Amino acid sequence: MIHSNSLLDCHLDNKRKNHRFFLSKGTLVFLTLQTEENLLEESLEAMVIDDSSEGCGLIIIKDNPLVLEQLLLLKPGHTCSIKIENQAPIFGEIIWFKELDDLIIRLGIRYIRY
Repeated sequence: MIHSNSLLDCHLDNKRKNHRFFLSKGTLVFLTLQTEENLLEESLEAMVIDDSSEGCGLIIIKDNPLVLEQLLLLKPGHTCSIKIENQAPIFGEIIWFKELDDLIIRLGIRYIRY
C-alpha cells in the first residue's frame, strides 16, 4: 500500500504561524524611527540583545547629540524599521523603552506583519 505524505508535508511546512527574522544576539542593525509628525531621516545604530517570533530587544548607546535628539521624540506606539546590511527592512512598533543608565537605552519592538 502506498501512503501519500502530502498532508503531513503540508503540516510540517506550516508549523510556524509567524515568519521568523532570525536576528542574532549582538547583530548591529540600523533603526529608523517614525514619529507622529514624520519619518526621521537619520538611522540610529542599535544592537540586538534578544529576538523572538513576535519581536526583538535592542540597545542604543546615547553617544552623540543626534541620537539624543531622536530619542527625546521616542514614544511607545511609534513605528520603526530595522535594517540589516543589504536586506529588506523589518517593520515594527516600539512597545516600551527604558534607560538602563546615562548612556544606554533598551527598546522592545514588536514586528508588524504586512
